[in-house]
Amino acid sequence: MSQQSNLILGVDSGGTKTLALLAAVSHGKPACILGVGRAGPGNPAIGGVAAAAQAVEQAARRAIENAGQVGSPVRAAVVAQAGAANAAIRAQAQQCVERMGFADRVQVVPDYSAVIAAIPTPGPRAAVIAGTGSVAFFVNATGVVTSSGGWGHLLGDEGSGFAIGRRVLREALSELASQAPAAPCTELVLHALDAHAPAKIIPRVYQSDDHRRTIAAVARDVLLAAPENQSMRALLREEMADLAGVIARGWLAAGCCGKELPMVLAGGVLTRSRLARTLLLEELADLDCRPQQVLLLPEPATGCLLLASELVDQAGSGS
Repeated sequence: MSQQSNLILGVDSGGTKTLALLAAVSHGKPACILGVGRAGPGNPAIGGVAAAAQAVEQAARRAIENAGQVGSPVRAAVVAQAGAANAAIRAQAQQCVERMGFADRVQVVPDYSAVIAAIPTPGPRAAVIAGTGSVAFFVNATGVVTSSGGWGHLLGDEGSGFAIGRRVLREALSELASQAPAAPCTELVLHALDAHAPAKIIPRVYQSDDHRRTIAAVARDVLLAAPENQSMRALLREEMADLAGVIARGWLAAGCCGKELPMVLAGGVLTRSRLARTLLLEELADLDCRPQQVLLLPEPATGCLLLASELVDQAGSGS
């Protein structure tokens, strides 16, 4: 690492996993990723602030170790946390993470901040996250951020991994109850849950240590099967239609009705499945919501690195 470079950390702390990236950054140059660290779920609104902070520290220190930079000063770290849009939760998380001392300066931000940072242009824009959960965020002409969805798996999370997994599980159980001769959902669920018999489906879900994560994991098989399987494709379209409805409501509430906005997509459902993206954009067009451009952010932690680099620049300028 050059002596003119500074070490920074970007940490994405979500409902399923926490991922940290350690990078070297020099003024005016893109960040160079040196190390990666992973840990378990880090959503303070679900698992508690202390547990989420522990996941953040674990991932951060693993990234530092992975880069061979143990003992080297880390100038700034930005932690994007699901659930941190709540100001009270964010303040508690900030205190916990600061005490861990893995960086000179730490900032906890809502998960949408890292995603929106990936859009280089100012002005109105949108961000949609569909991973284990789902939510849409909008920045209006005055810079005010509003959200749509994000109600959690009990009340919402349309188009998320959890919602897709739950939908196919219900379809599978309906197939079993009706003794349907063709049971595409049942076959997929048995494979996804590694269950050797239909009778094992319900116990596999309810006896899991993390019901939400187990159900969301089923979505991976749906996304893989959907391009060639009409039943899975129809199921995925229904979920993308539900997510499009959430986005359209937010589009209207942000005062952007009729406007074409740059949009960034994040979360495994949208970044890993071309079909999911295509179906979502088709459903949005039917609701008269047309993105000006669509950007993909496969790893939100890279957005955190952009924000951490800004912290270093601010410190260097004395602001």
